[in-house]
Amino acid sequence: MRDVTGGRGCDVIYDGIGRDSFAESFEALAPCGHLVSYGQASGAIGAIDPAMLSTKSATLTRPVLFHYTASPESLRAISGNLFAAMKDFLKVEVHQRYALAEAARAHRELESRQTVGASVLVP
Repeated sequence: MRDVTGGRGCDVIYDGIGRDSFAESFEALAPCGHLVSYGQASGAIGAIDPAMLSTKSATLTRPVLFHYTASPESLRAISGNLFAAMKDFLKVEVHQRYALAEAARAHRELESRQTVGASVLVP
């Protein structure tokens, strides 16, 4: 990332891997950068010394989706924002449609890598 950013580093890094990538993610941060550790696919990152953050004036956050969607109102608001962004900025191509009664088949095909792109279950 230093090469791509001319040596500066990234303003924000989203890390869903955890233990195996945390140090590299932090190293790739720019001064005053923000590291969002949202997953731990490789394991927990362990204890963090707050002094480490001061070397870059960095911030670290560990959000958990369920805290942001704890109430029906917050879930509706977040979902609304997501779908508005998708409508306005993303083009989603659905490559497979399955009747809801075919959900088991859809899962088998997904698990066996027979699908491409987005799949949708329809009533």
